[in-house]
Amino acid sequence: DAPAELPNAQQMAAQMTLTTTTPRSRSDLFPLPVAYRTRVSRRCRAELAAGRTGILIKPKLNPLEGDTSLRAGHGQWWKKDSSAVHVVPRVQFCRHGADPTSQKYAALLNVKNPTLNMIRLRFSGPPDPENGSDDAAEPSPLVHLRELENILVDPFTETSVQGHLCSSEVTSSLTPTEFFELDPADDPFLDIGKGQVDDPAEVRNWDAKSALDALGEGSASQMRLVAAQGDTAWVELVLCNSTSGEVSSGDTNNYLAVPIALQIEVGNNSWEASLIKRRDLPKEEQDLVTLNLVTLLR
Repeated sequence: DAPAELPNAQQMAAQMTLTTTTPRSRSDLFPLPVAYRTRVSRRCRAELAAGRTGILIKPKLNPLEGDTSLRAGHGQWWKKDSSAVHVVPRVQFCRHGADPTSQKYAALLNVKNPTLNMIRLRFSGPPDPENGSDDAAEPSPLVHLRELENILVDPFTETSVQGHLCSSEVTSSLTPTEFFELDPADDPFLDIGKGQVDDPAEVRNWDAKSALDALGEGSASQMRLVAAQGDTAWVELVLCNSTSGEVSSGDTNNYLAVPIALQIEVGNNSWEASLIKRRDLPKEEQDLVTLNLVTLLR
């Protein structure tokens, strides 16, 4: 072998701690493990004599916890994420349909519990902005028009749409649904090999046309619970005379924005992951947290 391909004496000695076979070339060498280092803290003698700690160097147990000498960025590798997206129930569209002649919409909403605790909740119409407000003060709208401009609906394709708020008469007749419970979120990794659980029959057989045909003349907008299973529930939303007066029929980038509300009970073992404490109310009275949502229909 050429001298450049032969291991040197230092490499030979290091390899003999891993194997009893003498390497004949550098291709026979095994990778060496990283040697352990002793944690050593250095202190100042003058500071110790004065009765202070005098720490000059103190090694980190985990070097990825950040640099303690910096005012910003400490511990950014291991930071608890308390974003609301991990606590608030997730609402998505399953199926929807529309009758352009009668200006009616029907949609099936899917709500899922992302937490490891039970959640008791219901859907309702948007709260009245004038309820409980001062007569001298102008009530603030639930949805500002600027919030409906350039709504990002697909971050991967960077698709944005324009929304137009529906009239208040459309949602004024929405009565709250019954309260329903969502079980703690299922771990998909624990269910591997157990087979997929099908959706309830009410969900599989739901059709927007059938929901619209069931409405009679002069029917108002309504919401109802279709089914609930485990950590997921399905809610039907039917809107009547849902026109905004601003949407052009030929513009496919315009969507109808319909505000609704999600009311979650706090206390009584419900929504404990939110860390919101129940108010001091009578035991028979429910403490509800109202979250305003906006659905986009085309």
